[in-house]
Amino acid sequence: MKFLTAIALTLFCAACSPANEDIPDTPSQAGAALTAKTVLGDWSGQLDVPGGPSLWLVFHVTGADEGGLAITMDSPDQGAMGIPGEAAVVENGSFSADFPMIGARFTMTPGASEEMDGVWMQGMPMTFKLKRGNHVPERVRPQEPETRAYVIEEVRFAGGAEGIELAGELTMPEGEGPFPGIVLISGSGPQDRNEELMTHKPFLVLSDHLTRNGYAVLRYDDRGFGESSGDFSVATTEDFAADAAAALAFLKSDERVAAMHAAYIGHSEGGLAAPIAARTESASALVLLAGPAVPLSDVILQQTAEILRAEGGSDADAVTAVEASRKAFDIIRQGAADEAELLSNLKRSFTDSGMAPSMAETIAERMTGPWMVWAMDYDPLPALKAFGGPVLALFGERDTQVAAAVSAPLMKKALSHPLSEVSTLEGLNHLFQPAGTGAPSEYVRIETTFDPAALQAVSDWLDEVFDE
Repeated sequence: MKFLTAIALTLFCAACSPANEDIPDTPSQAGAALTAKTVLGDWSGQLDVPGGPSLWLVFHVTGADEGGLAITMDSPDQGAMGIPGEAAVVENGSFSADFPMIGARFTMTPGASEEMDGVWMQGMPMTFKLKRGNHVPERVRPQEPETRAYVIEEVRFAGGAEGIELAGELTMPEGEGPFPGIVLISGSGPQDRNEELMTHKPFLVLSDHLTRNGYAVLRYDDRGFGESSGDFSVATTEDFAADAAAALAFLKSDERVAAMHAAYIGHSEGGLAAPIAARTESASALVLLAGPAVPLSDVILQQTAEILRAEGGSDADAVTAVEASRKAFDIIRQGAADEAELLSNLKRSFTDSGMAPSMAETIAERMTGPWMVWAMDYDPLPALKAFGGPVLALFGERDTQVAAAVSAPLMKKALSHPLSEVSTLEGLNHLFQPAGTGAPSEYVRIETTFDPAALQAVSDWLDEVFDE
């Protein structure tokens, strides 16, 4: 899963940096010059962020259809790929491009040997070296199964609304069955069936573990993403819950599956969707992995501060970022005469907080989308209390996105079934990896995709519940 919301991450970076619309070009070296032809191709380098981690950046420079140059950027350590650039140009022997989505500017001039000297400007200038080609080291993911000795079927089924078709994979133990069944529900943002992010595939690892332990597991691409149809951009958590309910109904219709032993497992936002889905298509049990028990507006404020601190920001930076988010929520709640006025009010608020106008416009547009408007004040406790079956709620001690200290106690009070269990796993982050600080920048650097003890905790609990 991914971040509960990418908005919070962008806000804390932007709110703590001065606007950077007027950034001077980097001068080219004496006697050296670039041409449009020489900058074509891929360029990569490692950026040392003051007070934070080193990040690999990869720039893809191509020819534009109308002539000139085009550019996109990948930040693989942050799981951000294909970020579009604008105004890519070679002038006075220097290459430059703007990235308005993140309020940044990139320049590149000839350096020593075959290297380029780069400057990344995002609130402050940061220099780094670039080489031609993609030199990002290959990430080792030892938990990804090399062979899967069980039944694997590509499936398609009707989603939770008319015209929605979901595509996924059903894995099932060898034998006649019937087997207990599991539907996996991913976290926020468009996700594929593996919930892939930052080169990890948590749902592939989880489904492999469960299938090897006797469970039929269905995982699928989110609507409007991967091979599934629909429009992700206009969907809310209720829509994703409807899709999950349709997935469980499809799974339970398979004669190889024990319909009376079927469960949802939801991660992050999927932990919100699971209890909602259970209202439409009943489940025998729920497993909530880092599922919040407080309104999402509170989660976003908390994660904004915690992630910033974990990434090396100061307490003062955290306060500034949280206040920018809080003001934005107030503006959305107050409403406006029309969408244009709402966008204008949000953009003005972000700009007043120090955000570059181009980034302010991008974030304002994201925050007025259907998902954000729905999710901001959604309280998950009523749906949790309404589910009468057993629930396993797992949290990571070092989760900076959904704080265990906040949600775990509320979760315990909301659950009534005697087999329900709430547990905080020591040293684990939002992805249930063994972590240092819990900062999202660590995710890609950790070899472990899903801590084995956490995997075992899930399957052991399900075994106990379904043996009753």
